[in-house]
Amino acid sequence: AAAEAAFAFAKAAAAAQFRSGAYADAAAGFARLIAQCRGSGSYVKYDALTEAFTSLALPGLLSNRAMCYIEAGQLDKCVEDCEGALAALEALGGAARQAPKGLAFKVALRRAEARRRLGQLSQVKAESEALSAMAATEEERMAAEHLALQCAVISVD
Repeated sequence: AAAEAAFAFAKAAAAAQFRSGAYADAAAGFARLIAQCRGSGSYVKYDALTEAFTSLALPGLLSNRAMCYIEAGQLDKCVEDCEGALAALEALGGAARQAPKGLAFKVALRRAEARRRLGQLSQVKAESEALSAMAATEEERMAAEHLALQCAVISVD
């Protein structure tokens, strides 16, 4: 229980750093939590093919650090963390239902936005179509449409 409380406190501290605009500090805080998560043994699924364990907390932590990276302009790192978060969600299989609702959509949208800023428009176009199909709420549908429109505007320029 003490370890869980310390983890929750560290996560809240990293989130507070993000909200205050201290993106590098927040990313470092999330990186420590990711390392702790990967080394703790508090895993819910073992993948025999990759011989890897996946923690239920890992996708959210990677998503949070990706947001720090996108705000700091470290777009390649954002894409990398988003891909890691999506892979972790996939590795969790049925246990991923315990992850926050809409996390996969949010991570995929974040990755697409980073790629848009990197000028990788063909990938973003494909991702915006996938996001439209994945959208479960009106807010998600609108976000996917907005991304598609941004790409269309950039393509016309």
